[in-house]
Amino acid sequence: LAWEWFLSQSGGYPKQAWWKIWAPTWESLVCLLGVLGYLAVAGRMWEPIKRSFAFLGDMSFSTYICHFMIVGLVIGDPLDREHMPGMMLPFDSWWPGIPPMLDATLNTLLLAFPAAILLSLLFFNGVERPFMRLRTRYVSEGAGLTGSASP
Repeated sequence: LAWEWFLSQSGGYPKQAWWKIWAPTWESLVCLLGVLGYLAVAGRMWEPIKRSFAFLGDMSFSTYICHFMIVGLVIGDPLDREHMPGMMLPFDSWWPGIPPMLDATLNTLLLAFPAAILLSLLFFNGVERPFMRLRTRYVSEGAGLTGSASP
């Protein structure tokens, strides 16, 4: 989130800058720190929170697939606001003078994130999980990791 904020403040993706070549490296480091932080506290976490994280991890592919649709619906088409304005909550009319970054953050947390999780939950239970049940097993249930690799 901090990286996205920094990127937004520096002109976003359309702007060309020499430091953007390091963007994937910084994103990877942030993800690595997130995983290491989770592993450091996972043993001491409350069990329902651990199960929630595990379930969100199980449906992460569905979230990856579905979040593009939600972002498109919420933001709309920035190049054609007349025909596709987006469905953002009107915080600017409820709270005149709201900073644009706070407006975007509230729309993300209160609208886009819950909608993406809900749509990915439907996709996961309606598409991904049924197809996973149909897949061929690569290893039989009782087989261990020892043994010959030959057929």
